Amino acid sequence: MINEEKLLIELNDLGISVEKHMADADKNAEETLGFSYKNQLAMLKNVIRRIRKQPKIGGWIPCSERMPETGIPLLCQWHKRNELDTEVYFSILHVDDDGKWVADYGMPNGEVVAWMPLPEPYKEVTSNE
Repeated sequence: MINEEKLLIELNDLGISVEKHMADADKNAEETLGFSYKNQLAMLKNVIRRIRKQPKIGGWIPCSERMPETGIPLLCQWHKRNELDTEVYFSILHVDDDGKWVADYGMPNGEVVAWMPLPEPYKEVTSNE
């Protein structure tokens, strides 16, 4: 997973302002190493679009924004369905083929409001690696 916000901030800190370059793209048709400036900017825009689609570190995705693919275990935040319980719950759940949130122990007694990808499992590094 990547930290999209940090990456985009670093790119901007390096002076790579996509908006500025895209505005200038129509004005300039310079050739650099056989690629027109416009083609280079189109490739950069495509890379940034792909970055934004990647799972984010620490980035909660609201269910109202988009739902995940089926069968992938995710960290989910959910709320119980009654007015008395105001606690926020976290569980590892996945979406089944019917579009319902489920866990190994069954279905949560509430509404899933947001989800995020799980981190990579810990792997011990030995001195031989």
